[in-house]
Parts: sequence; C-alpha cells; structure tokens
Amino acid sequence: MKTIFTLIALTISITANAQLNKNSEALQKLEPTVYSGVRCKAVKQWGNDNKMVVYTINQQADAYVTMQDLREKVSEGFINTVFTGLYDPECGTIDFSLLVYKMKAQIKNSNY
Repeated sequence: MKTIFTLIALTISITANAQLNKNSEALQKLEPTVYSGVRCKAVKQWGNDNKMVVYTINQQADAYVTMQDLREKVSEGFINTVFTGLYDPECGTIDFSLLVYKMKAQIKNSNY
C-alpha cells in the first residue's frame, strides 16, 4: 500500500513539474494546427514520458516564436527549401529549433 502511495505521489510530482510555457500556451490557442503537429512530433519522440514531451513542446514553441522574428532576415526561398527538407509528413510539421539554427547560420553568412 505504501508503494502505491509513493508511485501516485511521484506521478503527481512529475506531472506538476511538466507545464507548458507561455509560448506553448499561445501556440496552442492561436495556431492549433501548428501546436498539434509539434505535440505529435514530441509524442512520437518521447512516447509516454510526459515531462520530455512538454519540454520538447516548449522548446519548439520558443523556436517557432524566434522563427517568426527572423523571417524578415532571410528569403522566402531559403525558408521554403529548408522547410521542405525538415518536413515530417506523419505529424505535418518540422523541427523549428533546427530551422532557427539554419536561419541564424544563413543570416550570419549573408552578413559577411
């Protein structure tokens, strides 16, 4: 019986610590299709590990916001080419962190 209570307390603790950040909540509300794809990709990667799923969603939502800020600094052609290469048809989304990385590299290279 003590083991069951310990497991329940541990589960509650892990779930309580795994919270969506403000960018994830905004993405969920304002861009539900994008959020759904990001969540699909996180669940595909982490399965039932809720803490890692939420961590990944938060990371991707933050990158999505950064991508929007960087959009004006790179060409649409560049974004489309990279987007196509990163697209996951199963979830209907991309890895926004990797896109942001590639965008920053492109911006850095174009400034030389």
